[in-house]
Amino acid sequence: MLDQDFIINTDRLRNSKELKVRVDLKIPSNFLEVEDSELSFRQMVELQGEIYIVDDQLILHFDVLATVISECSICNRNADTEIKIKNFYHVEDLTKIKAPYFDFSSVLREEVLLEAPQFAECNQGSCPDRELIKPYLVERKQ
Repeated sequence: MLDQDFIINTDRLRNSKELKVRVDLKIPSNFLEVEDSELSFRQMVELQGEIYIVDDQLILHFDVLATVISECSICNRNADTEIKIKNFYHVEDLTKIKAPYFDFSSVLREEVLLEAPQFAECNQGSCPDRELIKPYLVERKQ
């Protein structure tokens, strides 16, 4: 099933006098399809930018804001980490798009998941329990 938020009518865009389509969306995060007890996302993903055609190329240009919830590496409590993707570009060759529309949900999903941190720390990187484990950490000499 296609989610209309992610559908770009390439024929209409190509034949329109408007050269760009502005995008300003708050999309439910369920399109990310993450069902993990150690990783989840806040309810909405914000997307701002534009979509346009240059020659035979469909250009997606977005700023993306999402919040991932994962376990703090120090205290194992939930840690919220903002994912900010500035100036994300994706180029799709129109000759390879068989339908009169393009669904960019998988492109956006891949980019957001690639930016999800492998390790998180609560309180924006200042976990209050850090002092408890400090004696067990070894500093590396460079």
